[in-house]
Amino acid sequence: MPSIQTPPGLEMENFKSYKGHQLVGPFKDFTAIIGPNGAGKSNLMDAISFVLGVRTGQLRGSQL
Repeated sequence: MPSIQTPPGLEMENFKSYKGHQLVGPFKDFTAIIGPNGAGKSNLMDAISFVLGVRTGQLRGSQL
């Protein structure tokens, strides 16, 4: 099975709360996304999901 290579970063332009050209990264072997409420953590996950072709609703737990 081929291994998945870690992407060096993510470039976004005017994606949700990220205005203008933004570069997020580099991503290491372990990455944690932290920040205050309203900082864009969920929007970053939406951008990664969009690139991978995964619907965000599929990533959320159905029952807690």
